[in-house]
Amino acid sequence: MNHSITCFSCAEESSGLIVYAKGEINSKLIAVCKCSKGHTYVVSLWYNLFDVLYTSAVNAYLKECYSESVMSFAASLERVYEFFIKASMLNEGISIDVIEEFWKDVKHQSERQLGAFCLQYAKATKKRWVIDSNQSKFRNAVIHKGHISTSKEVKEYAEYITSCHVELIKILKSKFNKECEQLKTFENVKNEGVLEQLKKEHNAELYGSGGLSLLNWDHFNLENTSFITFDNALRKLKRINQSYS
Repeated sequence: MNHSITCFSCAEESSGLIVYAKGEINSKLIAVCKCSKGHTYVVSLWYNLFDVLYTSAVNAYLKECYSESVMSFAASLERVYEFFIKASMLNEGISIDVIEEFWKDVKHQSERQLGAFCLQYAKATKKRWVIDSNQSKFRNAVIHKGHISTSKEVKEYAEYITSCHVELIKILKSKFNKECEQLKTFENVKNEGVLEQLKKEHNAELYGSGGLSLLNWDHFNLENTSFITFDNALRKLKRINQSYS
C-alpha cells in the first residue's frame, strides 16, 4: 500500500512549495518515503494494522479490484479481532509478555483466534458476537473458491465490515482505551531497532505520521458514529487521492 507525506526539506528550500515523498507501507506500518529530489524519510504510522488494512480495502474498491478489496476487508476484521483480544486481556491484568506468548500459539489458526475473540467479547459486553453467515460464506467463496465478485456484492460486504469495526471500536474506546494506548506503545518500541536500521541504510530522517484513518480511530466520537459508513469512507478517500494526484 502506498503512503505519502509532505517533504519538509523541499518545503524549506522552496518557500513552502508542497512536494510529496512517497513509499510503500509494510506490515510493521513502516514506509521508506522519497521525494523526486531524493529527500528520504523513514515513516512510522501511528495507526493500527486493522485501520490501514481497511483503508487498503477501500482503495482497492475504488480501483475496481474487487477480490483484493474483499481480502483486505477480511484481513482488517481479523486484525481488529486480534486487537480486541489483546486489549481486553491487558484489562484483565494479564501481562503483555504472556499475551504475546499466547498469540504465538494461535497466530496461524484463525478458528482459535475467532473463538478467543468471541469469548473476550462476551466477557466485555455480556452478549454474544453475531456473525452474518451470508457475508461469511461470500468471503470464503472469494478467498478460497475463486469467486469473482460484483461491485454490489463487495459493497454489501464492505458495509458489513464497517459496521463490525464501528461496534468494536466503540467498546475499545469506552472500556479499553488505556490498554489500546499500551498496545500501540508496545508495537512502537518493538519497531525501534528496525527504524534505526532503515534510517542508517537510507541516510534518512525519522518521521512519525498520523497517516489516514477512514475509521476515525484516533478521534472517534462515541456520541455520533453514524457518519462512519462505507460510503463516507469512499468519498473521503477519493478526495485524499485527488489531492495527491
